[in-house]
Parts: sequence; C-alpha cells; structure tokens
Amino acid sequence: MITSLLGLMGNILIITATAKTNKLQNRCGIMIATLAVADTIICFYLVQLRVLQLFDWYFIPNQYCFLVSLHGIFCLSVQSFMGLSLGIDRLMAVIAPIRYKLLPKWVHGALIVSALIYAMIITGIGAFDMGNTTVPVCMPPTAFNVFSRFIWIGASFILGLFTLVVYAVAQYKCARMGRHEN
Repeated sequence: MITSLLGLMGNILIITATAKTNKLQNRCGIMIATLAVADTIICFYLVQLRVLQLFDWYFIPNQYCFLVSLHGIFCLSVQSFMGLSLGIDRLMAVIAPIRYKLLPKWVHGALIVSALIYAMIITGIGAFDMGNTTVPVCMPPTAFNVFSRFIWIGASFILGLFTLVVYAVAQYKCARMGRHEN
C-alpha cells in the first residue's frame, strides 16, 4: 500500500508539472502525462483493493470483483498500450528527428486514442465474460473470467514484447549515433 501511495504522489507531481510548465506541454510530455493519469488511477485502485482485503473481502463472485476492478483494469490496459506508444514516439524522434518535429499533432493524438480504444476492447471482453464463479482474492487477473483472462494476459504479453523491441531498436540507434559522433 505504501508503494501505491508513493506512486500516487509521484504521478500527481508529473501531471501537475505538465499542466503548469509550458515546456512540458509538448507531444511527448502529453503522452507521459496521459500515462501518469492512468498510473494515478491504478494506484487508487490498488489502494482500494488493499482496503477491501483489510475488511475481509475474500471469496466473492467474479462479477463483483470485475465491477469493483473496472477502472483499474481499464487503466492497466491504457498503461500497457501507452508504454508502447511512448516507445514508438521515442523511436521516431531518434530515427528521423527532423521529420519527427514536422509530424502533425494528430499522430500523437492517434496513439493516445488507440490506447483508449485498446483498453475499451479489453475491458469490454472482460465485461461480456463475467460470471458467478467465486474468486478467492480480487485482483486484476482474477477479475477476468477464464476466456477474458487468456485474452488479457496474451494481449499484454504481445504488447510487452513489441514495447521491448521498440525500445531496444531506439537504444541501438542512439548507441550508433553516439559512436558516429566520436
């Protein structure tokens, strides 16, 4: 719970800094602030789950767990996709810095909207797959039923792989640029 509260404070600082500092109100800064908003909601969600556990909220129907976790599940999905979106943004900035500066703002808006659409789809699949099975402890994986859990974990795994590849390519490009400058 302490980690979630620290994360909550840190993300609120990021959101506040972005809102008050003009230099941070650029494409990348807005994407980071969007990620910070999702992270803030996730931190609230994790604190909420811990408080419910303190009040012995165990062995509940899956549908109650899902409904209590709806905002957390949605934001966890936004978080996954925004990690990839930020990686794509950084890769574009490294590969073609001049073209990156000329990119229309809608490109970054499309990345953010894509994250929201992805989260709606994953959350919607979970909503349609709710059931009355009893879950011992309400957490994000147990909020999903069998089919939707498989989809959520699989999609998160694939997004994670893509994110690693994008960041690895960006790191490789940065390292090559550094060698060329010396």
